[in-house]
Amino acid sequence: MNLSGLLPLIEQLDAFKRLTTELRDHATITTDVIESARAPMLAALSRSLFVPMVILTARADRAKQIAHELNIWSPAAANIFDFPEPDPLFYERIPWSAETIAARLSALAALAQNPAPIIVTSVRALMQKTVPPADLISGMRVLRRGESVNLTELLSAIVALGYNYEVVVETPGAFSRRGGILDVWTPANPQPVRIEFVGNEIDSLREFDPATQRSAKQVKALMIVPASEALPGHGHDVAAKVAGFDLST
Repeated sequence: MNLSGLLPLIEQLDAFKRLTTELRDHATITTDVIESARAPMLAALSRSLFVPMVILTARADRAKQIAHELNIWSPAAANIFDFPEPDPLFYERIPWSAETIAARLSALAALAQNPAPIIVTSVRALMQKTVPPADLISGMRVLRRGESVNLTELLSAIVALGYNYEVVVETPGAFSRRGGILDVWTPANPQPVRIEFVGNEIDSLREFDPATQRSAKQVKALMIVPASEALPGHGHDVAAKVAGFDLST
């Protein structure tokens, strides 16, 4: 069910027109909206203002609820991204789940390349340090069919972006190489992509099913984004800083 067809009725309300005017004219405003009207109002604001929006909640479960409601009201559900909080508490040395990592990086990539994404998140999710915007943007790269690419350099680049080598690609952030075939699952893509090379030229880009490993539809381009919020490419710099840090002070 999608209720986005009702958004024009909300946009015609005098109260909504005053709200959009105030948002355009002032950096900060305060307004009261009943809970049942918040999702449609936010969807209408996104459509009217066409700017990136970050919706901040107190709890992770509330963020998921709002994201679900926005998918019902938004005309472009693909522009709604969950920026989840990791399960481990601060300073717990427990790995984050692959799903959490992929969702967070997908939201960050959307902020970098999408003109009007809606990011739904919680306070604790924002308290985690993440990749700096400059590093995120510099790590993004588009691969296109017919493009000439040095495969060895490309492999080095994706390793520096946090991708892990696997025999079979089954989770986001993994890659595999078999001769002139490179399988990679970037967090910004819902499916992994199989890149076939003829020499140094990209001959085809096809999404594939991670369960069966069978190729599916062909795509014209693939956006490579960082696969980690802590980039291995900066490992040497971090090690040098740690080595020069005096623990006695």
